[in-house]
Amino acid sequence: MRIKKLVLLISCLAASGAALAQDSSQGGAQGGAPASAVENANVPPILAKPADTVMPTSVGPGGAPCTDPVSCLGISEADLKSEAQLKPEIQIKEAPVQVIVTTPEPTVSEPAKLAVRQSQEWAENPHAYPAQGKDGRMVFTFGDSAPTIICAPLRVCDIELEPGETIQGAPHIGDSVRWKIAPAVSAEGDQRITHLIIKPTEPGLDTNLMVPTDRRTYHLRLVSSRDKYLARVAFEYPDNSNQTWQKMMAQPAKSERSSQSTAPQSDFPNVAVERINFDYKVEVVRGKPKFKPLRVMDDGARTYISMNDNVPVEEAPVLILIDPDGSEQMVNYRLKGNIYTIDRMTDRFALISGTGVGQQRIEVTREKKCAKRGWFGRCLDGSE
Repeated sequence: MRIKKLVLLISCLAASGAALAQDSSQGGAQGGAPASAVENANVPPILAKPADTVMPTSVGPGGAPCTDPVSCLGISEADLKSEAQLKPEIQIKEAPVQVIVTTPEPTVSEPAKLAVRQSQEWAENPHAYPAQGKDGRMVFTFGDSAPTIICAPLRVCDIELEPGETIQGAPHIGDSVRWKIAPAVSAEGDQRITHLIIKPTEPGLDTNLMVPTDRRTYHLRLVSSRDKYLARVAFEYPDNSNQTWQKMMAQPAKSERSSQSTAPQSDFPNVAVERINFDYKVEVVRGKPKFKPLRVMDDGARTYISMNDNVPVEEAPVLILIDPDGSEQMVNYRLKGNIYTIDRMTDRFALISGTGVGQQRIEVTREKKCAKRGWFGRCLDGSE
């Protein structure tokens, strides 16, 4: 409808232009000039009146003359109103105001700030350089820092643990949505190696990872790049080297103790048999002690107490002397293997372990020898 009316308007304007051109040509051919032109012949151009121009008359729909494009096109006032109603209404909407609420940082003490700084210094230790390992591994020293592992989308980062080490529970990561972690295992038996396969979903990510195992806890920083990544990561464990040295140094001492334990030993002192006195009475006074003297003897100069073998050295009882009036005093003695040696003679002493209600106590008394016995073993000198 609109295109049809536009074509009709163009045709009307074209017809008006053609009629005006025809009138001008006819006037010029007859040699006559319009009255305005004659009047302006002797008048300066600036004062001359404009020539009277006769606008042609167009014919609208139905043959009626029209003088304006609207009537020539046959557009009624109703059509104009309907056209006006079809115009879209322009509505200006105000953009919503975005309000950003920021939470203030909590107030912390100076020790807390110091702890944060020291933690960051450890995690970002600039001297914790990795080393090139075999098969393309990048080897970090465990415990020197929180190593930064760089990964990339569509690539795999492989973190290898120590052979025989197993993960205790699932790893904990700060961003579990955009980072993918999966376990893997290689080799068998004592050489079984647990792997962590790490993949980011997009570049520009930065988070941390904590991996608990049956031997230690790993703290790592994960960063995603567009195209840079570490294919294989492993660790060096200084504690293992220290333990290896300790075992090596302890091996000769262990061999020496083993040879000493296997060598035949005697519970008796190296003196003449006739000089040894076995007349001692052993009595449990308090508790139910695990330790127990198997035999007590003296050679006239020293006293020896042979204990049972199943008493650990750290649980060996303390030896004290008991005077005739019942008072107790400390005494110097030696403990070699399971034999106590007192460098003096004593008539009465006690072996004590623990204190208070749980104390365990054994008392040992030296019995006097009978110089003369009767037919039935009765002592006749009154010593018994």
